[in-house]
Amino acid sequence: MNHQEITGQRLTIYCVETDRHEGKPLYEWLTNRALDLSMSGVTVERALAGFGRHRKQHFQHLLALSDDLPLAIQLIDTPDKIDRFIQQTDSALAGYTFIREDVRWHRPQADD
Repeated sequence: MNHQEITGQRLTIYCVETDRHEGKPLYEWLTNRALDLSMSGVTVERALAGFGRHRKQHFQHLLALSDDLPLAIQLIDTPDKIDRFIQQTDSALAGYTFIREDVRWHRPQADD
C-alpha cells in the first residue's frame, strides 16, 4: 500500500472533560462540528495529569475515577478546512488554548 503525502495542519484544543458548550460536553460538541464540516479526522485524548492557565492540577488516581481530566482534541485537515472550523466554532473556543501547526500528513491509498 502506498501513501499520499498531503501538506496539512493539525489543530490541538486543550480543555477538561467537564467543559460544556450548548448543553453538551465541549469535546463532543467540537467533534460533531468537525463531522458536520466533513473534516478528515478528530481524536480526543484523555490525559493522566495536567494543569492549565488557572493552575489547577488534575490527576487520574488508580482507585478513583475522575471526570475532570485534561483533554487534547486533535483535528487534521487542509489549512482551508482548519480555517473554516475555527471560524464556525469561535464562540466555543473563546477562552481556550489551541495550537495550530503545519504537518505533512500521510494518508494510505490503495495500490493500482
